[in-house]
Amino acid sequence: MEKLDVTLLIPCYNALAYLPALVQNIEACLQKYSFAVLVIDDGSTDGSLAYLQSWQNEFVTLLKNEENKGLIHTLNRGLERINTKYIARLDADDLMFLDRLKTQVTYMDKHEDVVLCGSWFVSFGNDVEEISKNPVEDEELHVALLFRCPFLHSSVIMRNSVLKKNALLYEKKYLHAEDYALWIALQKFGKIVNLPQVLTKRREHTHQITQQYAQGMKATTLTIYAQQLQKIGILPTEQELEMHYALTRSAPETPTLAYLQNIDAWLCKIQQANAQYKAYPEPALTHYLRELWLRHMAGKAGVGKYFYRLFAQSPLSPYKDYTSWGKTKFWVKYWLSDR
Repeated sequence: MEKLDVTLLIPCYNALAYLPALVQNIEACLQKYSFAVLVIDDGSTDGSLAYLQSWQNEFVTLLKNEENKGLIHTLNRGLERINTKYIARLDADDLMFLDRLKTQVTYMDKHEDVVLCGSWFVSFGNDVEEISKNPVEDEELHVALLFRCPFLHSSVIMRNSVLKKNALLYEKKYLHAEDYALWIALQKFGKIVNLPQVLTKRREHTHQITQQYAQGMKATTLTIYAQQLQKIGILPTEQELEMHYALTRSAPETPTLAYLQNIDAWLCKIQQANAQYKAYPEPALTHYLRELWLRHMAGKAGVGKYFYRLFAQSPLSPYKDYTSWGKTKFWVKYWLSDR
């Protein structure tokens, strides 16, 4: 059996319904590879602790909080205790593929400049399984962090020496988005990547943190956005932060021309500010901004004739790359739209 220098950190709070599947999953992985498992029960009241106590073996260590301390305290207790080369994460309601840890440890061993490695994942639990493919490369991820959290917490593996050397922990002031803030902190000390492989299964259910604490998570995320934007000299208004949040999540079914103009102005503002401060890598930032711009502009010609002018004049528009014939057809549509 191949030994992996990694500890799988699993916090648990009232997860009894999911523990049989979790235990079966990890036991199957332990048939192929030897690795440490640290489970911390955070004051469960549903019988989770008793179930976990019956599971302990030579690979599994169980700790318990005498009372419910919360996820951040529990995770930090794990980070402070673990001494293996790598720390991997898994939530008690999620699962992983058999070769997940082997794949990530091998990659990290070969790429010593990488401090954080996630992966693609599949969501399950709502009848339909759906694969999520986050950005993969370091520069793409640096840019993506300006707009959202591009890592599934249950998919990541971290270089423990970097965490210890820089005293990095999950911070209480970023409650419900503590992982997002930690990835931003980690990126300062090395490369961050997602492997383009599905290695983790994320369970969808109504009791998960993203469902229970959606408003708190949004508030913390807006705080992180403001800090990220300050790196390029932007002090965003509340309205700008709300628009920034919505850019990667939702859009009105029937947007107005003014709405599209505001998006164009905001994305161009970010591009221009970064040209001065150079906090985010280019051309990765411009590529990401253009993708967002097109996602919101595509198929919106129905908002009115002046949409065509917006589309043609924006620095983020692909209009300048159109052929002469393409531009001719574009302006024919413009004139016909006024009829």
